[in-house]
Amino acid sequence: KDILIGYLINTVNVFYWFNPLIWYFLKRIRQERELACDSAVLQLLKETEYKSYGNTLINFAETIALSPFPLTMEISGNIKQLKGRILNIASFHQPTFK
Repeated sequence: KDILIGYLINTVNVFYWFNPLIWYFLKRIRQERELACDSAVLQLLKETEYKSYGNTLINFAETIALSPFPLTMEISGNIKQLKGRILNIASFHQPTFK
């Protein structure tokens, strides 16, 4: 449902672009979506592959940071967000039935 949520977020942004609270909430929603995507990916991976996934995110951020196009930085988020994602990956445990 990621694409549907993306359309919904963009629609809200179009109609309420003038409201700073909406900007804040949309930013938080995007961050939470990234964490949910990371969690979904990690559930598919073996525990030995978590480090490789984290390294992939770091390498992607380094590549984006060296890009001559400043708008591409928004794709990977800021360094604080990336650090949070890496820490979540490092502390991730497969959900149990409980």
